[in-house]
Amino acid sequence: NSFLKFKIFKPTARTALSVHQTLSNAMLLDAHESLQSLALASSGRIITKRMIGKVSINKGDKGSSETFIPWKINSAALNSLEAINKFYLWLPKDSPVKLFINNYCKHLLNSEPGFLGQKDTGVPTSLFTVKSMMVNSKLLDCSKLKTPEKAFDDIDSSYIYAFINKDSQRFYIGSTINPTSRLHNYIYSWKSSRQGLLAEMRTTGGGFNNYYFFPGFKAPNYLNLFVKLNPEVQLDPKSMFILECFSEYHIRLLEQSIISYIKPNINDLNTAVSYTFASIDINSYNPSARDKSHTISVYDKEGKLFNKYPSLNKAKSALGLSDFEIRWHRNRENHFVFVSKYNLDLQIVDETLANISLSKTLFSFQKLVPISGINLERIPIGIVHAYLDDKETLYGVFKSASSFAAENNINPWQTYRYINKEKAIPIADGLLSVYLCCNPLYRQTILDSQDKKNWQVVSIDTKDNNIVRFLLRQKTLMLLEKIYLH
Repeated sequence: NSFLKFKIFKPTARTALSVHQTLSNAMLLDAHESLQSLALASSGRIITKRMIGKVSINKGDKGSSETFIPWKINSAALNSLEAINKFYLWLPKDSPVKLFINNYCKHLLNSEPGFLGQKDTGVPTSLFTVKSMMVNSKLLDCSKLKTPEKAFDDIDSSYIYAFINKDSQRFYIGSTINPTSRLHNYIYSWKSSRQGLLAEMRTTGGGFNNYYFFPGFKAPNYLNLFVKLNPEVQLDPKSMFILECFSEYHIRLLEQSIISYIKPNINDLNTAVSYTFASIDINSYNPSARDKSHTISVYDKEGKLFNKYPSLNKAKSALGLSDFEIRWHRNRENHFVFVSKYNLDLQIVDETLANISLSKTLFSFQKLVPISGINLERIPIGIVHAYLDDKETLYGVFKSASSFAAENNINPWQTYRYINKEKAIPIADGLLSVYLCCNPLYRQTILDSQDKKNWQVVSIDTKDNNIVRFLLRQKTLMLLEKIYLH
């Protein structure tokens, strides 16, 4: 049992299925390494345990007593399987995305010998039990969980995760193809969200800090993997969407089976896991219509386009730069950053921001439309959130717009006027831009308060709690006159 061996005489779809089954049984195996191993198998080479890293012995080996969670297949899963097959057929034969699917995720397109090419999920039956999670080295205390990126050993993969209440040990199981964004939302929205888990946290669960977080099972994110392996390929929006759908199908198929088997007591067991793409007609679908990401173009010193990425996250992954590095170096005239991955000095241009001159004076707030893409009702009353231009990354939480203005040397009047408006405010000498947001009820209170400062005071009643009497404006007098005459 010292080596796992698969002798491949001819690359076939079944080859990929068998090898994927072995790799999926390896707990928290790095997605990139596992799929590289899968590629080796497809080429006819022998796979050994040394080649794919530290893995547990396949359940098929003699002496293994570990059992695995069975599949739970419902109509939603079958409809989604049909959808990704249609997406695959839609891709041109010479498409690099189709070639990638053939090499790395063709097993997702079949239900035989089992879904994902496996007779079961490959997830140990004990992995998501409370007893097992509580002693797992991956378990994290939410009271110390301030940075989402540090919760995952590979932020470019998809995850099945769990939250466990410290007192009652009630727990919740979920999945995500974007782990840092999902955990970020949990950390900053639990005080106001009506979602089942977060509502329980807020009411009877003792708050976010009274939970443990368990990033239990990792699966490939095929879009991120494609970008890593093919940094020179420019993905069109539909191809990008298709790869995201493959990732979603994979992780949610596992999630439904795990929830059905484990039956976590916070989850609504009567509601099936949903798939966002199952009813989409790929021929007429326009993913760019709902895409809020910023297109990132990268140029070399000769001014030639090195590559274009559909979002900041994809550029970050492909270039090997941090989120902050991309934001700091983008859109600076005659400025280049050394990218060690390619041994090149490159210029980063955010096409979305390039169309908006950050040096221009902020114009009248009355010409702007209300902000979209941010759930304002989830922001607690009494504070102001500042989001970076992706509308997902929280830049900071402030007691007021004035405190934000003071920290960033901005006119406080401007900050109040741009709250909840579709206008990013430039800060840090134009290198960053943020949207100021608050709960709509709180914003109205702020504007009312600011407005009243300009009212002319007539008198102060010292005998009635120092009530301030203002001079009625002409419009108010006219309105009262109409009401009286009517």
